[in-house]
Order: sequence, then structure tokens, then C-alpha cells
Amino acid sequence: MFYLIGQPIVDLERKMINSPIQESVADVILASTCGITELFKKEKIRGRYLFFIHDAVYFSVHKEDVLRAIKIIKRELERPFYKDFRIPVEVKVGRCWGDPESIVYGKEG
Repeated sequence: MFYLIGQPIVDLERKMINSPIQESVADVILASTCGITELFKKEKIRGRYLFFIHDAVYFSVHKEDVLRAIKIIKRELERPFYKDFRIPVEVKVGRCWGDPESIVYGKEG
């Protein structure tokens, strides 16, 4: 096995392949959150974007507005950004960001 600065070459190759993909997805998420913020204002949803880490986006939303917010978040994040390529979104809801539970939310809502 070959090493470069303490890392196996295989690890560096994997990182070189993954980095552009991860950066592109991060750009899509960031652009989507801007649109979501505007839609929250337009729909008078009491909520706001907090932050995103890796592939998780966190929002704080008043409990009475959660279902409407989920509809907007899911629709905007799953919007195709290149041809028909979509990023699947799993929605989790919890009282605090460190303790979410998965919920099922379809397109009917």
C-alpha cells in the first residue's frame, strides 16, 4: 500500500472523487434553503432555517406549522437540479435537533 502524508493513496483517491459530489450537493442544499426561507415568509410559517451539517438540514418550526413546513421543505429539496436527478429527502421531527424521529410524509399532504 502506498502512503502520502500518512494517508493511504486509496483514501486520497476516494476523497478526490467524493469531494466534488459533496460540494455540489451542499450548493444545492444551500440554494434550496434560501428558497425555503422565502416560502416560509410567503406562507406565514413560523419557522426558520438553522444550519446544515454534511447531508442534514435543520429548521426550527412552530409545532402548529410543522406539516406545512414539511411539505415545502420536502418539495424544495427534492426538486430536480440537473435533468431528472433528484435527491431523496427523509424528514425527521423532534423537540430538539439532537433527538429527531423519522416520520412518513407523502405527496398528498
